[in-house]
Amino acid sequence: MKPSQAVLLTPVARIAIGILKAISRASLLGILAALLFSDGPLNPLRLIRLVTVLSLLPALTALLGQRLLRARVQIAEGNLTVEQHWRKIEVPLASIVDVVPWVIPLPGPGFWIHLRAGGRWKYGIQSEQPAALNDAIAAAGVPSRFGFASRASLVYSAARSAYGTPTPFRRVLQFPLFALLPTIPLFRVHQIIAYGGAFGEYYLYGAKAYLAGFAIYWTTVTIYCLLYAAALRSAVEIAAIATALVAPRHAPTFRKGSEVLANVAYYLGVPIVVILRFVSG
Repeated sequence: MKPSQAVLLTPVARIAIGILKAISRASLLGILAALLFSDGPLNPLRLIRLVTVLSLLPALTALLGQRLLRARVQIAEGNLTVEQHWRKIEVPLASIVDVVPWVIPLPGPGFWIHLRAGGRWKYGIQSEQPAALNDAIAAAGVPSRFGFASRASLVYSAARSAYGTPTPFRRVLQFPLFALLPTIPLFRVHQIIAYGGAFGEYYLYGAKAYLAGFAIYWTTVTIYCLLYAAALRSAVEIAAIATALVAPRHAPTFRKGSEVLANVAYYLGVPIVVILRFVSG
């Protein structure tokens, strides 16, 4: 088995990082709900602060924790070898009783290992490809213990990993760069209405004020795109979990199709909303 990237987590670390990730994602939906049911628009600076404190900071903290605890996992010479920057742990395969996938894939998909002596190993292994790693361990003669929920979790995680994890470049393209498309016409209209011309703020208050205004507008639109994407992502993940439970054989196909639909809804939905705003305004 080739070495695969993973994260080595104690139960406390898993809970802490999982809570941070859950807060980060749930807060986006909470902010979106607050915007939808509020009487008027939220002050842009307050919106930026809310998203930064409630979503971005927890997400970055969780990411940092996972980065610090990441490891390379390999099965070789009769051992399960977990190697981090500062240590190397070897667990004899003969000492492993079974492998139990996590029922709830937080902070990501993974599993526990149970040993003949000592019960459950003190570390859990988070892996973006838990099915492949589980199969490699099973091929070495170690059985896996599946309940209905843990099997569905493994199916869900495998379908998700097969589709691929978005790269940082794709995230930048999806949010700040894509948000420029609606930002430019919206900001231009704002300048005309508020200052009498496309560069009205620049002529009245200078380049610094104009660029600061544009930056706030761009950041605000980016946040709205992020909130919209979070709603789409929630729908995709809930439907994917349901598919893994009731129709596991179709989980990979459903994941691929739902991701395509979500991308279409995002990249076409945002321009449509902007066009409708101009038409109705």
